[in-house]
Amino acid sequence: MKVPLPRLLDGSVLQLYPPAVPRDFCAPQWFCAHLEPLKELLAAYAGVGAGVICAPTGGADPLSLEAKGLFDQMEAFNRSLMEAAVEAAGKTGLAAGVLESTGLGHWEEIPFGRRVDSYAQQALCLKEAGAVLLVIRKMTWLPEARAAVLGARQTELPILVAMEPCDSRLPMEEEAVLAALVVLQELGVEGFGLEGNAPPAVMEPILQRLEGLAKVPLIAKPAAAYSDEMGRATLLSPGAFAAMAQGLIQSGAVLLGGGVGSTPEHIRALSSPSAGAAGSHDRQPAPLVLAGEKGVYYLDEDFTFSQPLTCHLDMSEAVLEAEDCGCDALLVRVSTAADGIMLGENGYLFRMPICLLADSAEALESALFHTTGRLMVDRRSDLPGEELDRIAAGYGALVR
Repeated sequence: MKVPLPRLLDGSVLQLYPPAVPRDFCAPQWFCAHLEPLKELLAAYAGVGAGVICAPTGGADPLSLEAKGLFDQMEAFNRSLMEAAVEAAGKTGLAAGVLESTGLGHWEEIPFGRRVDSYAQQALCLKEAGAVLLVIRKMTWLPEARAAVLGARQTELPILVAMEPCDSRLPMEEEAVLAALVVLQELGVEGFGLEGNAPPAVMEPILQRLEGLAKVPLIAKPAAAYSDEMGRATLLSPGAFAAMAQGLIQSGAVLLGGGVGSTPEHIRALSSPSAGAAGSHDRQPAPLVLAGEKGVYYLDEDFTFSQPLTCHLDMSEAVLEAEDCGCDALLVRVSTAADGIMLGENGYLFRMPICLLADSAEALESALFHTTGRLMVDRRSDLPGEELDRIAAGYGALVR
């Protein structure tokens, strides 16, 4: 199912939080204990024209709930909140389940596959409760966003992703946002963009850069309440919010909604400009566009490889030496599934595009699954062409 465009998204539900949020606060648990005001707010967003109503299920994934001692409430939380969104969306809107960053540190201590499984469990639960699409939000790091997408894909529902590049706790550089677009659109998401605590004016230049690479509709959910560089609090009126949103439309945004501080009145004010949003998502970038965790790489057809690197627990010296050889892409041989895991664990070291030379289908699948980025696969790999193409296509990898 394709998300109809143009489509107005909803706004924030943070105004329902308690005045003083305790350290052990669990948002899904709070919303489930306050379902009536939540239903009223979601219905208000639907009433002012929001076509996508998001259930506030962020943080209701197994890993997050396990960390709070609430794992046994996963199905109940997701079902109750998703049913509230379905009710508010009615027959004309789209009810979306939400996956968010777990906020759990020590990424390396939780295997990537387990993170994917955690998001998959939640996504499947949301689908069963009535979600017709999934929204991945509050992501400040591509590896975690990618885990969420890989998990969410198991539902076969449409997926929208909104990164949060201006989070004060973990700022995400523009180059990393561009890399996230390249990687995630090749994994099949149907919309990509920005959300969070940044006002419209801050999002505009990032959207302008995203537009040149986007194959999918761009999303913008800017903040209506934010602090400037001097720490001064600003609250945009609905009219000012809508006026500033015109710049987002001109920068390529097709799906509009509200971030921190937004209310139904802010979404109502967006109704008119969003109706005229132009879809710039049909643009097809140049084919040889690859990406790593923190950047995008552009290759000409006559690019050159390094000598093949082998996978080890610590590849730092080998990667540095290969990057100094004057090549355009690093060729990495993967012979086993364990090689793919080791490559993924060393992926942050690479500052050049990666091309895989695989000795088996198992090795290729493992490398593409565990390694963050849009990779290339060498046609000389030791597996049948049709199988190579199928595996590569599943991760949006280029084959050359």
